[in-house]
Amino acid sequence: MRDPSRWRNIALGFFASGWLTCAAAFLLPGPAANDAVRGLFFIYGVSAIIFGGGTALFRHLDLRAKQALARGENIIARWRVEPAAWQEFVQRERQPSQGTGFFPNELSIPDGAPAEGVEVIAGRDAVQVGESIHRLRSGVPEVTAAILHDARPAAIELQLYYPGGGHGASGVPHPSRRAVLRFPVGRGYWKEAEAVVSHYRGDGPRKADFWHGSGQGSNPGDLSRCYHCGYETYKLMSHCPECGRGMQSKRWSRRYGVILCLCGLFI
Repeated sequence: MRDPSRWRNIALGFFASGWLTCAAAFLLPGPAANDAVRGLFFIYGVSAIIFGGGTALFRHLDLRAKQALARGENIIARWRVEPAAWQEFVQRERQPSQGTGFFPNELSIPDGAPAEGVEVIAGRDAVQVGESIHRLRSGVPEVTAAILHDARPAAIELQLYYPGGGHGASGVPHPSRRAVLRFPVGRGYWKEAEAVVSHYRGDGPRKADFWHGSGQGSNPGDLSRCYHCGYETYKLMSHCPECGRGMQSKRWSRRYGVILCLCGLFI
């Protein structure tokens, strides 16, 4: 995502227009609006509130992640990719791929590289490449694999998994989706790149949060089990790597159940 501040402000304007339109649906004088006009105003207003508010929230989180990296918080490594190496990377990314294992790169690739090169900042919860910011926390998207490619230039590939769920406006269920985040490594930064790959591969303990612990086996609540094939792991995983079925840890299930009960009581 490039320029999250701009998109957040646009979404906030859309969000505010939804409230104004909903208010107008009830405040318009009788001669100026019939039931059809009021209905259209109300439908637009509710849609703008939901989609504008949701988009503004996620773009605000992107902006916070970008600001945290700018302050130097939770940074694993940073390097600068030379313009010539960046152009080689861009040309390689834009070559057509027809293989069965091809997934789109979520990196926002600019047309050209500045004279000073492109800065890459790899943090524990986000990666910034130039002005493109990508949050990688809370399991959505889930990093299923981290690979360091010995190419020219070298590149890190994070394989991402977006779990499906819910239904669209037409009633069609949302399927799961796979993508990658692939970005180049600066010359002379191989060891730093290995540290980034090790972190996103889950070699060390993760930072415990509300949904999951460190994932190192010290907390029995972190245990996730696939009830289809019996696969077990203490790492945070939303689906089984053996059979592809859904998984969730005991801790995640308990806390999600409590939230659902509270929502039910509130409703």
